[in-house]
Amino acid sequence: MSAEIEVKLNIEAGALQKLLSSPLITEKIVPGSEAVQYLATTYYDTASLKLMHSGIAYRVRQNGDEYEATIKTDKEVHGGFSCRNEYNVALVSAAPTLDGFKEAGFDADLGKILGGEKLAELFTVSVERKLCLLKITDNTTLELAVDNGKITARTGNECPINETELEIKSGTKEDLLAYVDEIAKLVPVEGEPRSKYERGMRLCGVELKRKSK
Repeated sequence: MSAEIEVKLNIEAGALQKLLSSPLITEKIVPGSEAVQYLATTYYDTASLKLMHSGIAYRVRQNGDEYEATIKTDKEVHGGFSCRNEYNVALVSAAPTLDGFKEAGFDADLGKILGGEKLAELFTVSVERKLCLLKITDNTTLELAVDNGKITARTGNECPINETELEIKSGTKEDLLAYVDEIAKLVPVEGEPRSKYERGMRLCGVELKRKSK
């Protein structure tokens, strides 16, 4: 189990290019860390949304020939900042599984939570992800990911995805938030309070209740 600590930002295309070409980014890139990924991530739940009602998001992500199932549970979410517990299990195909999460540190029984119901596809997030590592302080390294793509729900509804994420790979939340403040001084930014999961559920006709801080 790991804690995913990140900030999601909405930055207009022109401002994003200004940011990416600025010393705030170019002088902090870890050499050799730049990459482009094409990700297809499908979210699942039961017909009665048992996982959602238990505070769990379940997804299977395809990255090239690699597949991974992930469970996420919210710890802290406000504005564009989020901290979530994350449990990952490597897969050999795109088929969802209930196995392996106990070994990954998840302390609940997924089978009991599902109560005999089957997992069904809810929506798929398809994005081109441009990423790199940023060494922003001596102690803190972030992963910068710029996602462009769309969410497609089982209902046929779609919405675009254009967002910038900064995730802590090592270091502190304080360094992350101070770095976001520096970005905001350079270009207009807006925190994105909605996760891809929340936006996908909305396309499915389900409005999630946010936890108060």
